[in-house]
Order: sequence, then structure tokens, then C-alpha cells
Amino acid sequence: MSGRLASTFTACLAACAILMSFAVHAMAQASTDASPGAAFIRLVEEGKYEEAQFFLANGFVTAETIDAGQLFFDVVAKKYASDMAANAKSVERLYEYLARIEPIDLNRPMECGPDYDRSHCLFLTMLMAGAGRETVAYFVERGLDLNARVPGIVPATVPLLLRLGSLYSMDDLNFFASSGMVFGDELYSLEELASYQDRHLSRRGLNLPASFFSPGDQNLLDVLVIALGTGTAADWSAGGARRKALCEFIAYAGRSFSPSFDHLAYLLGSVADFRAANIGRQEKRGNRLYEPFPESCVALLAGMAAAHPKLQEIIARFASARDVETANWLVSFVKKAN
Repeated sequence: MSGRLASTFTACLAACAILMSFAVHAMAQASTDASPGAAFIRLVEEGKYEEAQFFLANGFVTAETIDAGQLFFDVVAKKYASDMAANAKSVERLYEYLARIEPIDLNRPMECGPDYDRSHCLFLTMLMAGAGRETVAYFVERGLDLNARVPGIVPATVPLLLRLGSLYSMDDLNFFASSGMVFGDELYSLEELASYQDRHLSRRGLNLPASFFSPGDQNLLDVLVIALGTGTAADWSAGGARRKALCEFIAYAGRSFSPSFDHLAYLLGSVADFRAANIGRQEKRGNRLYEPFPESCVALLAGMAAAHPKLQEIIARFASARDVETANWLVSFVKKAN
């Protein structure tokens, strides 16, 4: 056999081997997909509980082989997590069906699956990314701990606070607090904050400050400021309401906490709309008025500027960037302090 023919023959063998490998994998996958267990899971995902029950009643699957808690988490993550409020009734029906098969521990860590950037998740963290009061109350009655923590996973207050002013109001926060959720005593590690991923965010991750006064755990005030400095789609769609609500809450929380980083420098560097030219300005976006620099945020940054020990350095940065209007606005707080 010539060298060219031998080479061609070898290549054909290799290609055949690859095709055979794909065929074997496809057959194995088809076999798995056609198993009673896989069929049961698909029916549960589709909400066809009477048909799914047929597999249990006739012994094709048994309660011992079903991890009801993990299956509940998987289906919610796959089908309902993008809009927990709208899907509340479907989530409740899913829970009630699976809980009859096996008691569900809502507070245990779950395997996240391929759509998440970490290995374990909490149902609570998923829930607080959009579930309404009635849904949360429903699961609290069934044992959900609103302060459940697992190392490496941020407290559920993070997704909640990121949606304050858009999906959640201060009344909602007060409701969750009255239901047992703690606001203020919890701490947030930098590792947890740095690894947090959320489709609600413009860049999926939090916009963390470049430096910290205290590089350890962050407090509630720090996380509120980080939430304000992290962009989300709601900043536009909610017409500035998210920023307004966060600034009001930060002003309130600021009485009880000390900052772990320079909040004024961070916010001026992170939110391009926080400029003197935008004070009192409104824009029309579709059928909604958009307020880029809400009055509550103007008041918040003014208070930070009046007490800032290195305000001249920040003023110099804006002067160097030829934003004289913002530099002059900040200069006015130097005059007031003197």
C-alpha cells in the first residue's frame, strides 16, 4: 500500500471511530432519555402531574429514587426563575406535588446545574430575585429560613436589594423583615460579593470598588452603595425609581454604619448620570419619565461631600476632566464646611 493510500486509510479509520463514538453516545443518551425516570421528570417539568403519578402508582419509579427537593429546585430554575412573581401559582403546584412524594428541605444547598456559575445554590437566593410577598410567605409557612446561609453564597438580601425600587418596594422590605428576614446584622464577604452572578445586572457581576478601607466583610450600608453603583436594566425601565429608593435607604442606613470604602468617590466614578448637569433634569423614554439623578440621590451625595475629608482631590479629578459644572457643585460644599 502506498504512503498516500495508507494515510487516507488511517484517516478513514479515525473518522469511523469518531462516528462510532458519537453513535454509541447518542444511543446511550437516547436510552437514558427513554427511561421511566427521565419520562417522569419531563412530565413534572411540563406540569402534567396526573400523568407523572402513573409512573409512581405503577412502580416504574419509586419515591426512594426521587430527590424531590433537587427536582423542585431544577424545575423552578429552568422554567420559573426568570419571573417568580408571574409564576407563583405554578411554583406552588410544583411544590405541593413533589412534597407529597418526599418532604422538601427548602434550606439545604442544591446543585445549581449548568446555568449557574457555582456548584451549590439556595432556593432562598433564587426566590428573592423576584418572588412576591404571598409566594415568600407560602414557603416561610413550609419551613423556609429567610436568613439561611451557606459559605460561598451571598445572603438573600443581595438579590433583594438589587431590585429595590423596581421589583420590590420599602413596604416589601418591611414585610420581609416582619417575616423574620434580618437587615443590618448580616455581613457580606468580599469573596461572596465578587463571585455573585445575576442576570438582572448589566454585566452579570457586581461593580465592586477598586479599594477598601477595611478589606474584610462588608456591612449593609456598603452593599447598598454597591447596589446603587451597579447598573441594571431597571435603571432605565423603572425611570430612575430604583436609584431613588436606594438613595433613600442609604441615607437612612448611613446613620447606623461606617463605610468600608469611599462611598462618594465610588458613586461618582460608577454612575455617569450622577453629575451636576443632571440635577433636576428629566427625560422622556417612551411613555415614562426618566430621572437620571433623582433628588434623593442629589441629597445623598451632597451629604457625603459635605463630610468628605478629601473632597478637594475629587474636585480636582472633575476639573481635570473639564466637568467644571460638577467641580463647582462640589466646591460649594467646601464653602459650606468652612
